[in-house]
Amino acid sequence: MAAGPRTRVTHVLLASYAALGAAVLLGVLADHRPLLWATKPLLAPCLAALLLVDPMLRRPAMPFVAGLGFAAAGDVAMLAGRAWLLVGLGLFLAMHLCYLLGLLALARPGRLAIVVYGLVWLASAGALWSRLGSMRIPVLGYAVALTAMAAAATVAGRLAAVGAGLFVVSDLAIGLRIVDVDVPGRAMIIMATYVVAQVLIVVGVRRRLAP
Repeated sequence: MAAGPRTRVTHVLLASYAALGAAVLLGVLADHRPLLWATKPLLAPCLAALLLVDPMLRRPAMPFVAGLGFAAAGDVAMLAGRAWLLVGLGLFLAMHLCYLLGLLALARPGRLAIVVYGLVWLASAGALWSRLGSMRIPVLGYAVALTAMAAAATVAGRLAAVGAGLFVVSDLAIGLRIVDVDVPGRAMIIMATYVVAQVLIVVGVRRRLAP
C-alpha cells in the first residue's frame, strides 16, 4: 500500500478508535451493558490494525499486536463480571509481558524510570497488602509486570510514556475496586484512562518503530 492510502487508512482507524472509545465511555456513564459488549471488544483490534497497516512495521510490531490480542480477550473477560476477574488479570498480564518484550527490544529504560515505577509498586503493595487476602499474589504479581511495562514504555517516547502512566492509574483504580475501596466515578476513571492509555502507547510505539 502506498504512503497516501496508508495515511488515509491510519486516519480512519484513529477516528474509528475515537468513536469506539466515546461509545464505551457513554456505555459506562449510562451503565448500558449491550453498548459496552458491542464496542469495548473492538478497541484493541482497531489499534492492532493501526500497527499492521504499514508493512514495514509489521515484524517489529508483532509483540504489541500479540499484546493487543490478549487485551481484546481481557476486555471480554472483564465485561463478563467479577467471576472472570482472575481470567481478565491473566490476559492483561500476558498483554503487559508482550508489550514489555516489544519495548525492551527497542532499548533499555533509564534508571530514573525504573526507580520511579519501583516506588509506585512498593507504595501500591504497601497500601493494598492487608486488604488483598487470597488475591495478594496474583494482584501484586500483575503489578510487577504493569510497572515494569510502564518503566520500559519511556523508551518509546513521550506519548507511550504518558499512556503507560495512565495504564497504571487505571489498574490502580481496579485494585481499589478489588479491595472494595469506594472512589467516586471509579468506573469512568478506569475506562477513560484505559481507552486513552492504549492509543497513546500504540501511537507512541508506531512513531518509534517508523523508519
